[in-house]
Amino acid sequence: MSAAPSGQKAAQEASLRRLHALVRGINGDLDLDRTLEAVTSGIVEGLGFEVTVINMVQSDGDFEVVAVAGSDEARETLLGQRGQRAEWERWMSLCTPVGALLVDYRRLVDDGSDVPTWVPDRPISDDEDAWHPLDAVIAPLRTSRSGLLGTLSVDLPRDGRRPTAETLELLEMYAAQASVAIENAALHTALVTRDAEREQALGRLTAVLGEVPAAILEVDLDGRIRTWNPAAEEMFGWSADEVIGKINPTVDPDGYDAGLAELKRGQVDHRQSGRRRRKDGSMLDVEMSSAVLTDAEGDAFGYIGVISDVTHRVAMERELRHAAFHDPLTGLANRAMLRDRLDQLSGSAKVSLLLLDLDGFKAVNDSLGHEVGDQVLLEVSRRLARSCRPSDLLVRLGGDEFVALVEGDQERAITLADRFLRILSEPIALSDRDVALGCSIGIASPSEHGADSALRDADIAMYVAKSKGKGRYQVFAPALRDSVLDRAALSDDLRSAVAGNQLTLRYHPVIDVKTRAVVAFEALLRWNHPTRGELSPLLFIPLAEESGVIHEIGDWVLVEACSELRRMQTDVLPENSSMTVSVNLSAVQLHSAGLVERVQQILAETGLEPRRLVLELTESVLVEDVEDAVRVLGRLRSIGVRLALDDFGAGYSSLRYLKRLPFDIVKLDKGLLDGVDRDPAALALADAVLGLLNRLGLRTCAEGIETAAQLAVVESLGCELGQGFLVAKPLRPAELHSLLVDGWPAPPLPAQRDGRVKAIDPA
Repeated sequence: MSAAPSGQKAAQEASLRRLHALVRGINGDLDLDRTLEAVTSGIVEGLGFEVTVINMVQSDGDFEVVAVAGSDEARETLLGQRGQRAEWERWMSLCTPVGALLVDYRRLVDDGSDVPTWVPDRPISDDEDAWHPLDAVIAPLRTSRSGLLGTLSVDLPRDGRRPTAETLELLEMYAAQASVAIENAALHTALVTRDAEREQALGRLTAVLGEVPAAILEVDLDGRIRTWNPAAEEMFGWSADEVIGKINPTVDPDGYDAGLAELKRGQVDHRQSGRRRRKDGSMLDVEMSSAVLTDAEGDAFGYIGVISDVTHRVAMERELRHAAFHDPLTGLANRAMLRDRLDQLSGSAKVSLLLLDLDGFKAVNDSLGHEVGDQVLLEVSRRLARSCRPSDLLVRLGGDEFVALVEGDQERAITLADRFLRILSEPIALSDRDVALGCSIGIASPSEHGADSALRDADIAMYVAKSKGKGRYQVFAPALRDSVLDRAALSDDLRSAVAGNQLTLRYHPVIDVKTRAVVAFEALLRWNHPTRGELSPLLFIPLAEESGVIHEIGDWVLVEACSELRRMQTDVLPENSSMTVSVNLSAVQLHSAGLVERVQQILAETGLEPRRLVLELTESVLVEDVEDAVRVLGRLRSIGVRLALDDFGAGYSSLRYLKRLPFDIVKLDKGLLDGVDRDPAALALADAVLGLLNRLGLRTCAEGIETAAQLAVVESLGCELGQGFLVAKPLRPAELHSLLVDGWPAPPLPAQRDGRVKAIDPA
């Protein structure tokens, strides 16, 4: 009885030795491929099965044959084949209690079924017939957490030999040990692969960091640098060896501790801008994107920052901001900055605004060119800036308009305005010439209505200053607004004056002082306004110049005056009469293109000889652009038109005009005659002026003769022509005709030889 147990025990010990031998062959090697090979070959060699196959679960959930031992044909046929997870899970669900699944392949073939026919309940016995139809035994390979790792299958011999129960039990135990070995090898392989991938990724990252143009640095909680890429070296000047392990030298020490405290709390701004120091001490404008570095527990251990040098961009933005609020030529503030400052100061009683417009700048620009004009504007801006305080805002609005926004009461603004007038009255010395300018200034205070209101009020005041003769300032008052609005309405009405036949001419006779004969007449323009009555040209000619209507009006005056003289030549004057008609030219007309051609055309259309037309210009017209005046007057003189300098001695007198400009007649301003009959000094001055003009060979005409005594003095001083209310007031055409035909009304002119006006001068 004891033999059987003893023999069974011996068999069990033999089976354990075989199992230990198999297990020793598969343990200790963490290479997955070698472990799989050892498991399959160990079954073939140690347990005597012909073919052993291992299927393993893949990442997509399917199974794949990863190892085959025992038959080259089987290896070539099976290795790499894949099966769906559902199929293998079904196989595993049908395993016997001992873990083996007996598969009847013959029944599968005979039934022609698409799925295997399972025999889960077939007992493991010594009955030879029971094993005859079976072809394979499959055991599951499970993970340490009872998950499915794969399957281990062995093919049974084709000669019908069957495995013993001990062999199957040994196979089951071996499968369990193999599962452990395969899982360990798979885990090790995965770790090795992951480490290799990490090394590769780190290598790629290192390569990328070396090529990235942005500086990349890693900083620990102590503020010490751990990573410093080549771009950081180039950007900041320190090499990696100089900064690794040291406190970040690019950051200002002030506030650095606070930044580290924020870092330790995980409070690093994701994106920030600032300035960083370079090794040479210069500063860079930078933008940095940063991220806190945390460990597995979520605790911060540092941060990584990506820094871009935006110095060039910041400089460009600074330039754009400067351009948005500054004038590109002078560098002064522009209208946008003025508006912003006015909006901030709106309602302040301690702020004044001075609007300055240059007098005569347009002539400089037109005659000398914009390059010279720019030089003039630069010098003007420098002079104005030197006169302002640091707290004042000096602005160029555009063109030749400037604004000074000054803090203080109105007296401070008036003081500054006087200074502006003084410094701009001094000639501007250029490389080859001096340019004389002046300015007109309007002063206003910002109100609650904001920037636009302040500028409008100052503009109104400046406009009034110009209308009063330029070269002065005007403080805004509400009444000025009504005056300007009235002028604007009058300017609008003026546009329809010519078409509406509202313009008319008066003719002011000019006599020969010796003979008292009428030798010429001056055409004086009047406007018969529909509601305001007859208006003087002193009121509306400036409006006509500003609006451009002066060209249309000027042409109309020339046509009417020339036509009137032609009518008198036909109806009143003798054939040998040398009567002339004088017409005033404004500065706008003189410097307009095509003036000479228009004069020629009008003379041709009216049939008047050019020598019968005298064009009068004031000295104030000439000072704006002498060079252009010389050119235009020379052309007019060349076509036969006579030229007269009007209002000589009215304040702009310069003998250089008499030398350079081709005048035929000089008309003395009324101011030179005031007091000549009772003031020795006035008489001496008039004598000197007339003596000089006579020696220059110029005909002279005294304007504003109002008394017989003045007429007598003028005659005694050798003045050739005379004009004034003593002679006659400005006459309508019919009145002029009557004077020429019928003679002077009583009382006659003093010292007349008879009671009649001589219509023909002795020449």
